[in-house]
Amino acid sequence: MQNEWFQMVGMMRLRESYFFEIPVYRCSSEDYQSEIEELEEEHIRKYGDLSRLWATPLLYKYRKRVGPWQFNQIVAYLRLFVDFGRDVIKAECWRIEQKRIVKHQGKKKFIIRPGNAIEVWFSRNESSVEIYSRLLESLEMLQKQKRYRNRYIDLRAFREIAPYIDWRSFFDS
Repeated sequence: MQNEWFQMVGMMRLRESYFFEIPVYRCSSEDYQSEIEELEEEHIRKYGDLSRLWATPLLYKYRKRVGPWQFNQIVAYLRLFVDFGRDVIKAECWRIEQKRIVKHQGKKKFIIRPGNAIEVWFSRNESSVEIYSRLLESLEMLQKQKRYRNRYIDLRAFREIAPYIDWRSFFDS
């Protein structure tokens, strides 16, 4: 019982140290647009032009169910956190519960995937630039792993903000 309490307190401490969330999409924005364009081209082949585009049940249903790319195609989040006192940044993965990810995801329910998606240890003498570079490299390598190969890890916001973080001070706080 006491061991369970320590684990619960440890998880609470970790949750309080989250500092960044990175969305993982079913596909890239470009791939999504290609899918829409293919449907439009199919419509043109069948009907000659796009004048009755919204009257086409297939395309209307697709756009209505799938919606715009930005938020409707998210299948997971990588949540970065610092394990303070240990000079390590980890990322846990919260993903949708479905095993097979399809275009129409219906009612999403996110669950945590056991283990860490990344775990990057740093030494006390590394600079903020070195820490950022290693962290970014680890996140980019994640994209190449089998689990994420057909997904799009959106690092745009991270690349915009992370270079300005004083990572050394962040660890020392």
